[in-house]
Amino acid sequence: MTVKPYGPKHAKALLKPIGLKDKWKLEKSGLWPKARRKRFRALGLGTEYELISWKSGSVFADAPNAPDLTKTPALPFPFDGRDLAAFMLAGYGCLVAEFYGEWASGPDEDQLSQIDPDNNFAKRAVKEAFDAYRDAVGKVGARDLELDRRMRESCDAYNAMREEAMARHDTVAVAYPMPDDGDERRRELGAEYTRRIALVNAELAAQEAEMNHLQKEEKAAEREWRHSMVVALLGPVAGLQTETQDASERNETSGDVAATTPAVVDSASSAPGNGKVWTPEKLAEL
Repeated sequence: MTVKPYGPKHAKALLKPIGLKDKWKLEKSGLWPKARRKRFRALGLGTEYELISWKSGSVFADAPNAPDLTKTPALPFPFDGRDLAAFMLAGYGCLVAEFYGEWASGPDEDQLSQIDPDNNFAKRAVKEAFDAYRDAVGKVGARDLELDRRMRESCDAYNAMREEAMARHDTVAVAYPMPDDGDERRRELGAEYTRRIALVNAELAAQEAEMNHLQKEEKAAEREWRHSMVVALLGPVAGLQTETQDASERNETSGDVAATTPAVVDSASSAPGNGKVWTPEKLAEL
């Protein structure tokens, strides 16, 4: 049986310097996103909801023997370095990776020094997680950052073209009726605004189609890469822990455990986007 030496006190210690404690519920079974995330789904913000609800078990959601995600924490207790690395692949977990350094060279010693000096196991967990990530990238390969670059360039081009087209068609001039405008004038302005926006949309149709195609392609590639990384880190579906797992199968030993340090591979990338999809600034807003 694989020994998983880390538990709640270690997770709490490594999260504390990042200021993430309020983002999580710490329960006996593991770390859980707080219930406030549900407001995003209620508001129709599916992407945001998916982001902060992400857990490594999500990649197996459609598998025949998938774990029950309602009973699967984002980071299970007990855990090891590979569990922590999987936790850091996306969602709020990627803030942990951002804080402790670049994937290719981390963790940063200065950042590690912010962990309680007495909690050597928390520091070791972070080190093992970075090593496990690099080992997995050596097997799976890095994310396709070229596809990500093309997608972002297409989005930027679309936004610039739309701004230029709306200025050229002067949509602002007919967007807002004056307070003393009568009903007929308001209807005229509404019809004219609709006409001008239709012209803008027609001009941008090709660029919008390209942007949407690249967004779908990049999202699918990212999902496939993340699935491969979780499998490389945790193995196939079997072995994922859930809160219903028998306690006898969870060895919460705090004794010394031989730490394995996978070799650093050249294919590990420190470029933004390589497993760190959302910036700290964006996640902090959620």
